Amino acid sequence: MTESIPPICTLISLVIPPNCKCEKVEPRTYQIVCSDFGTAMGVWERRFESLYPLLQTGDMLEVVGEDFQIKSYPKP
Repeated sequence: MTESIPPICTLISLVIPPNCKCEKVEPRTYQIVCSDFGTAMGVWERRFESLYPLLQTGDMLEVVGEDFQIKSYPKP
């Protein structure tokens, strides 16, 4: 059986760069993996405007790129 893409990841994929992908890595954590440091940093810097509105209370966001990894606190 193949895993389906979580609906939030489908929405996130509409607002992140095409060289990034979203996956659910823990019950309340969504990880965005980008191909390089600059792209990952850009995604992280724009998280409040473009990504947090898509998350639910308690969800966390992790952004990973080359030499870049950061995880948010749970959304209030």
